[in-house]
Amino acid sequence: MRVGIYARVSTHDQQTLPMQLDRMKEYIVHRGWTLAVEIEEIGSGAKTRPKREQKSKFQNLPPF
Repeated sequence: MRVGIYARVSTHDQQTLPMQLDRMKEYIVHRGWTLAVEIEEIGSGAKTRPKREQKSKFQNLPPF
């Protein structure tokens, strides 16, 4: 199965983005899946999240 991941932190000061990505990648490997898309975003959740909107484009794509 091909999957995509999305990780977000609120500010540049937060250092958890790499940790989030590492944990999700470990889970993907454990499940035997293939990482197809990785999206990172830094910004407040109260404002618009353009990268999250970008993620929506990949949700309904047919498998390769």
